[in-house]
Amino acid sequence: MIELNADKDKILIHTSFARKDICKALPGRRWDAISRAWILPATPAAAQTALAALPDEAASEDVRKLASRGNQAATFREAGEAVAPVESKTAPWLHQRRGTQLILNQQATYLAYDMGTGKSKCIVDAVCALPACRRILILAPASVVGVWPGEFVKHAARQCHVVALSGGSVAKRVKQAEEEMRRADRTDQPFIFVVNYEASWREPMASLIRNTTWDMMVCDEAQRIKAPGGKLSRFLASVRERATRRVALSGTPMPHSPLDLYAQLRWLDPGV
Repeated sequence: MIELNADKDKILIHTSFARKDICKALPGRRWDAISRAWILPATPAAAQTALAALPDEAASEDVRKLASRGNQAATFREAGEAVAPVESKTAPWLHQRRGTQLILNQQATYLAYDMGTGKSKCIVDAVCALPACRRILILAPASVVGVWPGEFVKHAARQCHVVALSGGSVAKRVKQAEEEMRRADRTDQPFIFVVNYEASWREPMASLIRNTTWDMMVCDEAQRIKAPGGKLSRFLASVRERATRRVALSGTPMPHSPLDLYAQLRWLDPGV
């Protein structure tokens, strides 16, 4: 039997001893003596691999749905010119259309596009294409916070209420953000809150982020959260579930080594 555990963060494979060599060949597998099962991370790729390796094994509906998510993502990754553009004030390049479609069609996306290739436009186009996207949090280095309002002015196909705060006390910025959020509600506009990383984990900003349901959370220059033991990285991991969609942006996702990805993916999708 191939199934997800209660927390849906692991795939459990209960099979016969005769199939141990097949299970040993599965990437990322480990044996759990307590549950007497082979364990895989709950990712679309792992689900697909398990189903392909053990086609005769009964599988739960949750596992099959997880595997289908991988098929959907592959469809968008491999799409060519047929990728449908979304409404925008500026014409997107093909890679931007692909990136926007990924954001629209999955909960967690990492756009590791090179510097200057228009990652922010993908965010703007995705926000405008989602009518129910009302609360967007963008975390960025202080030097980048002020760039985001201009990106929405340049590309957004609908009116958006963008508030970018990187100066003043954290308490003052929280008060201003709350006032602007209410103003956006009155004008029926999406509220885009841009704040620098250093302020995000400090109170009372941390409470504002933790107590708000975000339709999208974006980490710009996501390599800034690569230290798994850092306060910023641990805070973002703790508020991951407050966001329906999570998007990481970076032109240098691994500035030192592949281990730099761990904390970024822990926030983005801990099943990876």
